Amino acid sequence: MLGSEHCEDVQALAEEKRQLVQAQIDGLLTIKSVLDDLICSCQNDALTDHCAFIEALSQKGFLKD
Repeated sequence: MLGSEHCEDVQALAEEKRQLVQAQIDGLLTIKSVLDDLICSCQNDALTDHCAFIEALSQKGFLKD
């Protein structure tokens, strides 16, 4: 059992973990926002030969010409 002298250590670890979790959440929200934009672009360009997903992936170097 941890004594009260360890409470500050545990609290510091919990705060570090919370910051890590928040950073992960922020990253996922950024990805979600980008995907939402791509989905919206795709829906708006549905009648063309243009594909927002392919263009975005190509610009980021994920697809080779």
